[in-house]
Amino acid sequence: MKVSNRSIFFANASNSILLFFMLLVVGSVARLGMDVPNFKPLGAVCLIAGLMFRDVRVAVLLPVTAMLISDFFLGFYEPLLAIAVYGSLLLNVVMGRTAKNWIFGPQQSIASRIVATLGLAVTSSLQFFILTNLAVGLFSGWYPLSFSGMSGCFVAALPFFRFTLAGDIVFFAAPVIVSILVQSTFTRQRLAFKTNYTIVAPQKKPANQHSR
Repeated sequence: MKVSNRSIFFANASNSILLFFMLLVVGSVARLGMDVPNFKPLGAVCLIAGLMFRDVRVAVLLPVTAMLISDFFLGFYEPLLAIAVYGSLLLNVVMGRTAKNWIFGPQQSIASRIVATLGLAVTSSLQFFILTNLAVGLFSGWYPLSFSGMSGCFVAALPFFRFTLAGDIVFFAAPVIVSILVQSTFTRQRLAFKTNYTIVAPQKKPANQHSR
């Protein structure tokens, strides 16, 4: 029996309007309401959008809409910094689409899918940290345009990186890994049930064979 590795938590959700609006609410409202800096689910929302939506336009629309809604209430900021933030989130969408076969591919083992999920979460945090702080160092005017100024920018941002990484692990990696393990357990139990309770049809005796 062929069993899909697509997570049972996200089954048949690729074109779901409900999923789109659920992720939109989570991404925008949590960005407005959560006080811990950078510990937000928006990066995870973008990764999930890349993984789950077949239409790339829908996957791209989700983070842009969530950011515009939350920025409307929080206030817009320096355009070049905004481009870096929006661009980093869109890169999450691209990474999610790229990693789809590694996480949901039927040829992948459970261990490789878990490693791919964790790797995607870490890569998401790293690229956000690098791109946004490059933009801050270059365009904010807060740091001198020198090696020492750029180094100071990244050093000052290190405490925020741990919150970004924690957010991507808690809101993306943890639920996806749980769903992988649950799906794997469910599949093994179903296969075991099918094996233990298979009914074998009795064979017909040949026409020339007689009972004693």
